[in-house]
Amino acid sequence: MFLVLFLSLQVFILNQRNQKILSKDQWVKYLIELANRQTEYSNVYPYNVLYYDGAIWYADCVNLQKALFNGRNIYDYSPGGYQHDLSNTGDITTEQMIRACSDVSSDFTRLKSGEPRILHLQGHIGAYLGKTVVTSEGLCNVVEATGSFGHKIAFSWVDSDGTRRNAKGGYTNGKWTEHGLPSNWVSY
Repeated sequence: MFLVLFLSLQVFILNQRNQKILSKDQWVKYLIELANRQTEYSNVYPYNVLYYDGAIWYADCVNLQKALFNGRNIYDYSPGGYQHDLSNTGDITTEQMIRACSDVSSDFTRLKSGEPRILHLQGHIGAYLGKTVVTSEGLCNVVEATGSFGHKIAFSWVDSDGTRRNAKGGYTNGKWTEHGLPSNWVSY
């Protein structure tokens, strides 16, 4: 009970200080650009915080989103990571990020064109783009930093039942369990 109250209070506090700094179109544009760069998945600090080493961009799933939601300039190619300001999101986990979203649902038939959303499964976050992108892997509608599909910031696919695939019709790796609008950070 105490943990539930604590997490609820933390989400309330985050919601009070969050600033919407991205439009939905900017968020999707940045995710697609990052997925097209030389990237590597890393869950080891500082390489998990959208770190750039001069050649490769590194991130883990939740820190990729936190960096973007806190204003990381993806056009700054100075080596280093985004670690100095988490005032918009706080240092939240994947579970706290989905709880901070609005309109959270486990009905994946509700995913629609033009409405990018956070995707969640226990311990992992991705981003439904709200559109289909043609990639070398095939048709994709998700960007996620993952070890599952190429160990990078990768394009992937979510089916209407939440199945997580490397591309439309491709091999599966579990199911997303819920999705929501990151409306605390993204303007819709």
